[in-house]
Amino acid sequence: PRVASPVKSTQHHAGNTTPRYKSVLQSRPSALLLNSDPESVITKYSPPLEILNHPLEIIARLKKEPELGFLYLTPVDSPKSVHYNPYQLRVVVHSKVNPDDYCTLSLQGVTRLQHHREAEFTELDQWVRDYGHFNRLI
Repeated sequence: PRVASPVKSTQHHAGNTTPRYKSVLQSRPSALLLNSDPESVITKYSPPLEILNHPLEIIARLKKEPELGFLYLTPVDSPKSVHYNPYQLRVVVHSKVNPDDYCTLSLQGVTRLQHHREAEFTELDQWVRDYGHFNRLI
């Protein structure tokens, strides 16, 4: 996945070597602003990503804007809640991730990370099928 991160390059000006930073995302540099606050990156999109809480909407948005690379997702409800649904997820910035239970979503798939468990990767098409089966059962 392509992730927007600064890449240090060097430009030469009349014998001077000046460090410059440029975005890895050369194809759409306006998507993520260089040196932007990582806490506000998801709000730069319209509508903001953090208001999305339906998995298929989140996936559609990622497909529409692949320059995002991947997204952090966290369950809407606590696993201890009677309303807990492992597929009911919301987009969050890294600092808002619950390290005990979160996912990353990319165009390749979903990786589930839970405390004291091995990371579990599911290809995106399979995850969407599983989501559909789960919702038919409940």
